[in-house]
Amino acid sequence: MKENICKCCVKKFDDEEYIHTKDMDRCILHCSKDNWTIEQMKYFWNCISEMIFKVSENYEKYKDTLDEVKEDYNYEMYKYQFSNIIFPKFGEYFISFNQIPFEGLNKNLDIIFNDCIFSDSTSFDLIHNAKNVNFQNCKFEGQVVFTDVKFSGNFLFENCKLNEESLFKSVIFEGITSFIHSSSKSSFKLQHCRFNDSCLLNLTKFDTFLLDNTYFRKESNFLNMNVISINRETARIIKDSFEHQNNIIEANRFYALEMIEREKELKFYKEPFEWLVFKIHGLSSNHSQNWILALFWIINITFLANYFTYEFSCDNSVQKYLDRILFFSGSLTLIGYGITKLKEKYINISLVLFTLFSYFIYSSSYIDDGNLKEFSNMINPFSIMTEASDLGFFTLLYKITIAYLIYQLIISIRQNTRRK
Repeated sequence: MKENICKCCVKKFDDEEYIHTKDMDRCILHCSKDNWTIEQMKYFWNCISEMIFKVSENYEKYKDTLDEVKEDYNYEMYKYQFSNIIFPKFGEYFISFNQIPFEGLNKNLDIIFNDCIFSDSTSFDLIHNAKNVNFQNCKFEGQVVFTDVKFSGNFLFENCKLNEESLFKSVIFEGITSFIHSSSKSSFKLQHCRFNDSCLLNLTKFDTFLLDNTYFRKESNFLNMNVISINRETARIIKDSFEHQNNIIEANRFYALEMIEREKELKFYKEPFEWLVFKIHGLSSNHSQNWILALFWIINITFLANYFTYEFSCDNSVQKYLDRILFFSGSLTLIGYGITKLKEKYINISLVLFTLFSYFIYSSSYIDDGNLKEFSNMINPFSIMTEASDLGFFTLLYKITIAYLIYQLIISIRQNTRRK
């Protein structure tokens, strides 16, 4: 009987195993598992069962003398360690990850999955039988589900990549929980969960991240979390966490997300005034988060107002210039709205470029205000008090708008510099 050696784990395997692997260089654990038969599946899970049994047997055999033989004791042998293993699609044989191999895990031993690939949607409910659970650098091709379980030790789910949705439902985490550096191309949901110790979600990246009736008994850390979609309650919980840590800058970021989600909930036909306030607040400064956006509106609206003031002083025919007012103000609003919909890294540069372009058009017009003297007098909030002129409705409307935008500018700057 010929013996082959696996390139991944240096394990020797015989012809019987080769019949199932069809690969002379990889054992049953590390070989490719495309289009497997039921027989191959059975053989694979029997090997997993043997690994679990050997670790459990050795621990039970030597647990009373471990302290005496510490120097010779290989602690790695007394963990359920699975490294570089490709777990196959279950097909007709396995319904979930909860079958026979993981029923007999010893509650005194850790289980570790390192650099493993899970090819199918997977339910991990029986993994909680181990002491500490550790997933490191794993890849999940299908759904990941943990339901109605309690992890008594630490739960580490770090540097993992998920391609489908993940659900932790009615899960209690007694020890430290970490999802550091993990990412998901779909939704990552914690529903009816409770974290009794620290929970770390640093440097995570999720397309959608949702917290539903989830409680953090101790400090949680969401620093440098990158999330595309989030609901209002989740944003509020994360904001509150940062506020308790006196991390005001990050708290403000999730405050803005909370406001954006609230804005989406509002309907004009139900709450027209509140809807309008949120729309203006978001458009003017991204809910007091972007001072460049507020400055953009101040400068460009003043350019526009100065232009129309000059036009009206030349000719009193309002109707003649009504089309210009609608065209220019409408265009500015559409451009500003369009810029706010760009990706975050492009917004500020777009605002600056458009403002420079506006200045070029303004300074090149017949107003002849290249040194911005008229512009400065117009934007001066106290000018109406110092000049001997009447306050017209147009000027009043402009002053109110600029006062609001200056307030947003100050708040936006303060949001990122203040201390609690």
